[in-house]
Amino acid sequence: METAEEFLEKSDNYSYKDDGGNKIYYDTQIKELIIEFAKLHIQELAKNPTKLLTDFGLEAMQEYVREGITTESILEAYPLNNIK
Repeated sequence: METAEEFLEKSDNYSYKDDGGNKIYYDTQIKELIIEFAKLHIQELAKNPTKLLTDFGLEAMQEYVREGITTESILEAYPLNNIK
């Protein structure tokens, strides 16, 4: 899963580049990008529900929670249309 920095680096949704080549964003663009980034993370997590455990170093708990964490349960807990 890409980091916020990697996400912004590949984004073409910026206003302009300053003299140093840095991307400059307007407030509305930042809001749109944050929402898109959050949705991407939820979608990635929904594809591999137990990845959350490995991300937090809780691999040993996978056998206990694997049945309870599903794509549907993730999307119910974090509905994409609620990310605003």
